[in-house]
Amino acid sequence: MEKDTRNGLMFVIAASVGYSLFPIFTKTIYNISDMGEIDLTIWRFAFAIPLMWVGTYVWMRVTKPPKLEKPLPRLKLALTGIFAVAAALAGFFGLRYVDVGIYIVLFFTYPVMTAVINTFLGEPLSRRGWLALALTMTGVVLTVINPQMFSGDSTILIRPLGIWIAMANALVVALFMILNGRIQKGYPTTARASAWTMTGALFVTVPLAAVQGVDVPATPTLWLLVIAMAAFATVLPYFGLVMGNKLLGANRTSILGTMEPVLAILLAALFFNERMTLLQVVGGALIIASIFVLEARIPRRDASKVPQTSTAN
Repeated sequence: MEKDTRNGLMFVIAASVGYSLFPIFTKTIYNISDMGEIDLTIWRFAFAIPLMWVGTYVWMRVTKPPKLEKPLPRLKLALTGIFAVAAALAGFFGLRYVDVGIYIVLFFTYPVMTAVINTFLGEPLSRRGWLALALTMTGVVLTVINPQMFSGDSTILIRPLGIWIAMANALVVALFMILNGRIQKGYPTTARASAWTMTGALFVTVPLAAVQGVDVPATPTLWLLVIAMAAFATVLPYFGLVMGNKLLGANRTSILGTMEPVLAILLAALFFNERMTLLQVVGGALIIASIFVLEARIPRRDASKVPQTSTAN
């Protein structure tokens, strides 16, 4: 596996771990408080932005990357941060109206949206990429499916508004990945791109706070939960997503990012002693198989006889 591919995969895994914590933090906060979606979004980024810059400074001190030959397109990167706020708001609102499992299934249509949009933009996914996409989407459904959905006494929460919000969230993430990846073309991988992208959230959160005001978390527990959400379910995954997107491209990053449901199930089993069902095991295996399909390299006896289009985008 090439160095860039290996590093990109590690960044996407980090992003998936962080994003898998988002529904847990959100549902916990909703269960113990009456914080609104907009308030939660404002506080989330109020802590995430300075944490991101601190993390970027530490990362650059440790890795000591070479100086850029040309300055980053800071404004363009910052403008994509608007998509981050839109995705956060959609997540907070959507989880009010549908259960986590349903929301995850709908949200993870974003790899399909990414592949389709990129195809229209002249960057089609290869056949192997489409196979990996089919495997991973099937795996996502099986991983988060709940047998109660098919029982007469189901208590699963499904409302049309939540479905539309989840689909909108997926579209926002797909557009973010495509735009951010295109903006970063021609620039080396740099942590500062992540920091400038997240800083763009201020374009939305500051006007929101000025117009409607913002409620302060009422208890120390809420403060800790919001700060933890900012650090582990915002900064970590955002950094990993932007860095992975640069190294792997939007299509591959989207597909690899579907590891999140598997990680969420594993975290639940580890911390809450929840057992995985057979369907979840099968779903997780399909997602992992899709990664091998996507990243496998075809053995070459004669490189001139292997068509270049065989490599997944």
